[in-house]
Order: sequence, then structure tokens, then C-alpha cells
Amino acid sequence: MTKRPFTIKEVQIIIYNKDKNMNEPQDPLIANAEISEEILTFLTSDPKQKWGYKNEFEETYEEALEIVNSQQNKKQ
Repeated sequence: MTKRPFTIKEVQIIIYNKDKNMNEPQDPLIANAEISEEILTFLTSDPKQKWGYKNEFEETYEEALEIVNSQQNKKQ
């Protein structure tokens, strides 16, 4: 690490969702989620599609943070 503390710009996280039989959850559930270079990407899968994903959604980290904060404010 050359820069401390690092920011969201330097973070990459990928989450692959699988059940105990290694099957991905199907659309509308999220199969894969990733954050890289401040962009969140959510992918959904469809058993009828052998390759690729059914849907891909992207939003910035800031947009996602606003959504989460908005939802938390509604609960209060």
C-alpha cells in the first residue's frame, strides 16, 4: 500500500453468491456484486442463459450511500 489511509477509490471487492450446490441465485436476486473504482455493479443470472448475466446494474458508491441513508431515515 503506497497511500494511507486508503479510500474507496483504492478498494476492489467481489462477492460471488452460491448455494451449497454451487448454484447462483436467480433473477431478481443478486448473483454477483462488485465494487471497483467507486462503482458498484450488481449482476443477476437466468438459468436459460448459459453465458453472461440477465441484468447488470451500476451505481456510484455515493449514489448507493445516499440510497442506504435514505432507507435508514425512513425507518427512524
